[in-house]
Amino acid sequence: MGVSTVSFRKSLFQVVIGSILLTAIVILVAVWTATLTLVSEQASRILTVASAVFTSTVKERQQQLLSSASVLTADFGFIQAIASGDATTLSTALNNQRQRIGADFLFTVTPDRTIVCSHQPCFSYIDLLDDEAPFNELLSTGTIGKYQFIDDALVQLLLVPVIRGGVTAIAGLGFVIDDRFLAELSAISQSEIVIVRNLDRGPPPVTSPNHLIAASQGPDMAKYLLDSPSSLSWLDVSLQHTTGFIVRSVALPEQSDIGVSIVVAHDIRDQLASFATLQMTVLALSALAISLAVTVAMFQAKKLSEPVHQLVSAAKRIASGDYGSNLTIRHTVTELAVLAESFDTMQSQIVEREQRIRYQSEHDPLTGLYNRARAATVINEKLASRLPFQCLALKIVAFRTVNDLYGYAIGDYCVQILAKRLLRWPGQAARLSGGEILYIPEQPLNNTQLETLKLILEQPIEKSILVIPIKIMIAKIACPGKVITAEDLFRKVNIVFDEATRNERWLVTYKESIEAKYLRRLAIITELKQSLTAERNELSMVYQPKINLQTMQVVSVEALIRWDNHTLGKVPPDEFIQIAERAGLIDQVTHWVVTQTLQHLRYFRDMGFAFTVAINLSSQDIQNPVVFERLNRQLSELGLSASDIELEITESDLLADGPHAFQTLLNLKAQGFTLAIDDFGTGYSSLSYLKKLPVDNLKIDKSFVLKLSTDTDDQRLVHTILSLAAMFELNVVAEGVEDEAALHILQEWGCQVAQGYFISKPLPLQELLVWLRDTAYTPKNIGTALG
Repeated sequence: MGVSTVSFRKSLFQVVIGSILLTAIVILVAVWTATLTLVSEQASRILTVASAVFTSTVKERQQQLLSSASVLTADFGFIQAIASGDATTLSTALNNQRQRIGADFLFTVTPDRTIVCSHQPCFSYIDLLDDEAPFNELLSTGTIGKYQFIDDALVQLLLVPVIRGGVTAIAGLGFVIDDRFLAELSAISQSEIVIVRNLDRGPPPVTSPNHLIAASQGPDMAKYLLDSPSSLSWLDVSLQHTTGFIVRSVALPEQSDIGVSIVVAHDIRDQLASFATLQMTVLALSALAISLAVTVAMFQAKKLSEPVHQLVSAAKRIASGDYGSNLTIRHTVTELAVLAESFDTMQSQIVEREQRIRYQSEHDPLTGLYNRARAATVINEKLASRLPFQCLALKIVAFRTVNDLYGYAIGDYCVQILAKRLLRWPGQAARLSGGEILYIPEQPLNNTQLETLKLILEQPIEKSILVIPIKIMIAKIACPGKVITAEDLFRKVNIVFDEATRNERWLVTYKESIEAKYLRRLAIITELKQSLTAERNELSMVYQPKINLQTMQVVSVEALIRWDNHTLGKVPPDEFIQIAERAGLIDQVTHWVVTQTLQHLRYFRDMGFAFTVAINLSSQDIQNPVVFERLNRQLSELGLSASDIELEITESDLLADGPHAFQTLLNLKAQGFTLAIDDFGTGYSSLSYLKKLPVDNLKIDKSFVLKLSTDTDDQRLVHTILSLAAMFELNVVAEGVEDEAALHILQEWGCQVAQGYFISKPLPLQELLVWLRDTAYTPKNIGTALG
């Protein structure tokens, strides 16, 4: 029996067609493999980020609950509400506290398992603690964080003991993990989130059909997502048998017995659609190649074999991720050459796209410098090497003012020019934010080189007809030193910039002492806020008497604030007042001082004293009309008048505020207030300016009076001030009188009023009353009345 044979034409046709089919299959497999790998990896990264966002947010809310709990259990009004035993009062207090701290649930539980909630109707206590043992354990062990179903809602709950002033109870705070919360997380993580009740952990909530607890996109979408796979199958993708989502399970942080499942889903439909288009393109090209091969197979079989093999090899190379070699096929068949060019174009576009994505992820789009994320990577790599390097942070001074004056487009242009100038210097640079640039020179720059760099960067920037002046501030940090991570470095940069701004210096080198001062300022701001808003009784007023040097009797007292903090100890007024001004707290401080002082003044009047009280005002107080509106209102309520008050304003504040301060003083003078310039002699006021000021008194700064009896320079200065005051018909108050000799000198030279430790140190109210009773500076009739 003979062997069956086929014609050469048919044989060639079969070979060519088989080869092209094989090539098409290899290309499709390569595309499938590469696409599935890319989509899976990208989805995995996004799901990892989404899972991290969910976990991090839940933990942050736990920290927020802890912070809120510490404030809640320290609140005196809250403790009183529990102690009252009145459910209505406690419920109102709980609702007020809940609104203030932003919690969804707030409740208390007493030892007899009586529960009061911030909302009505209240839920059952048995859902939280089964008997008294957990209650007693919580009181002894402290805070318990848990997840709990309350009223069919999943709640992130914090139970804290309340043991203060004879009050023993449990306070509960909670955030609801609901659709709104998941929707917010979905917007951040660009993924969908679904939470369901596990079937094997008890019955589901009665109001949650199909065991659904919460979802970022509603019940229908949640059910759709729950049917999605956790991984991709090339067959399902090719045949479009997929929901278009890929999912991952996430666990609740630090608790695994609540009986819920959390599913994070990422939408991959756009990628799958692109894959389908690419798949159809490859199939179309393969079909075209097969059609052409039928025509030319008999004539170019030998020539076709080599390019086909090259195409197969190229497909495998691209599938493996090698895009570096060009595919060159020299053949008269145009389609093969076009196909080869398509391969080259595809791999070049892939390379270009990857480079563009990498560049965009690492560079600032405005300046072309590294962005903050890339800078952090570079810094962490340098820190890991433990090799020393210098880090310079450059900041455009008053960059916001540049934007406000010239517009954001000009502000961006200034940053671009600054970056171009900096790029001429060897090293690495990154834009951190706004007008801040981080620069790591190849070699550390000394102060002379830094001055040169500053001069170059501060050259005026010209844009059209505008000439924009630029000032630069530089923070210098030696690394690694005390720098641990890039974020730690960024934090230290902010601290150094704060120091440079406060002291108006263009170059500041990081020191631990600077960070210590910065942290102390933060602590002072935090504690001062608490002292002003909570009933801590840490702030107090003292009063230093002033005597008339002709009658030798008390004519006024200066009100001075004192602060004894439970954490910081005694904080000097010169320190915390300045910080309060910068932190925007001075209005609250002034309001507290004025309220206390006027109440004490009313008490002095009731005791028969006619002296005035001097109150110090800051530059911000002068600019704030609300301060004087409150002052006049309080005077009226207490039956006092403007003539009872002397307002002391620092000379430098008057000069800084200029015309506005002058107008304010005119208004205050017209209302009947006595006005004084405090710390006179430390500023730079001219005689013409002094002549115009509508003030009554000048206070000579104590630095010129402390050594008056021995220092001839101080004597000449004080004598000159007294002469000037006499010329302008102003009274003079000398503060800092420390000895009898200085007192006699001031009397002899015509000074009207004196105050200082020789007369009396600043005294609290009750001690001042004792001093007034015993001192010879008090009028006889008043002293007798005091007893």
